Amino acid sequence: MAEPLSIIGAVAACQQIIISLANIVKALAIAKKEQANMVLRLNNQAIPLQGFSELLAEGESEFDPERRNHFDIVIKHMQLVLENTFMKMEKVSKKKPSKLLWALAGTELKDSEKELFDWSQ
Repeated sequence: MAEPLSIIGAVAACQQIIISLANIVKALAIAKKEQANMVLRLNNQAIPLQGFSELLAEGESEFDPERRNHFDIVIKHMQLVLENTFMKMEKVSKKKPSKLLWALAGTELKDSEKELFDWSQ
């Protein structure tokens, strides 16, 4: 059975990765309007995660084991998606910025952000 503290830890890790991804996007400084929107969307995804974490911390006894296990699976999936995206974006951030590079990296980032949004609803 998934323990609330392990789920909260995974949520915290997801939040940290989102913040790191937003910082990488800011640093690329290409396609400024699109990047500003992406940074805003990424930061916006951290808010429901924070609320979810607080909900778990406050009412951990209210969740039955099956529901807790489901949350654990969803959060770990989100964490894996974010970690994979972060590793790719970190590699991109070390290269010379270009519009082509942003187009390739931006697609990966948009896909991850959409998946994160879908799972966090």
